[in-house]
Amino acid sequence: MGDVSNYVASAIQKKLESYLRFPLIVASTESQKTLNAYWPLLVSIGPFYYEDPKLVPMEEQKRVVLVDSLFIIELFLRDWFHQMIDENDRIFNKPRMIVEVTRDLRIEKNQLPFLILKGLYDLAFGSSSGHPLFFNLAYNFFTSQKETVRQSIANSDTMPLALHPPGTTIEYNLKFESSPSVTQLSKAGVKFFARQSIDLLNIRFSKGIMEIPRLVVTDQTESLFRNIMVFEQCDYFSESYIIDYVTFLDGLINTPKDVEMLIQNEVIGCQYTPIN
Repeated sequence: MGDVSNYVASAIQKKLESYLRFPLIVASTESQKTLNAYWPLLVSIGPFYYEDPKLVPMEEQKRVVLVDSLFIIELFLRDWFHQMIDENDRIFNKPRMIVEVTRDLRIEKNQLPFLILKGLYDLAFGSSSGHPLFFNLAYNFFTSQKETVRQSIANSDTMPLALHPPGTTIEYNLKFESSPSVTQLSKAGVKFFARQSIDLLNIRFSKGIMEIPRLVVTDQTESLFRNIMVFEQCDYFSESYIIDYVTFLDGLINTPKDVEMLIQNEVIGCQYTPIN
């Protein structure tokens, strides 16, 4: 992690140094009360006030943000440029480790603002050839799809929930009502089939046949769904696709027999991460 972190830090430092041309106004003849007007109370931005003891707690907080930001940026870069992964890498060389790190970065309250991450990355690599846009790095890390996200999204300062492949526009007009369970529907003659689609919301019902995209349940599925649901409740309540999807499944599944029938029809599968 050292070489990339040093490069990022050095690039950011050079940028910041170019901004420090504004002189600090300090006159020895001014009173302390007057000097206080030029002195920060809580947070120091730039090198001029770093030695003030009352500003130390905020400096420690800022260091945490910077270190965490560099960690995430380097993690994304290594995932994109696999040649950066060496034999001593503690994350990518252990399947379980990278799965759990990815899971932790999805937790709603365990994140940094996307604006900060994108800003630091652009500060270091914005004009460098050979480096993808930060949004593309993040999209690749969380979806394992090294694709270029459409420009209008990639240049934004926020990261909307990436549920669909880039370049597609899908509209959903869903209205939920209390639905019978799988067992009840099966007794009524409904057949269940796994639909070949990467879009979990691409559910179809026609002529007694319900096609549901296959859901592969892993160790991380519960955490992923729960945190996306929190995200939707807080920021995208009018576009709560995952909440609607989970509500749909909750109506279908009431007993272990319902789950068993969906597994038999390959609508639900299981996948476990190796321990090592």
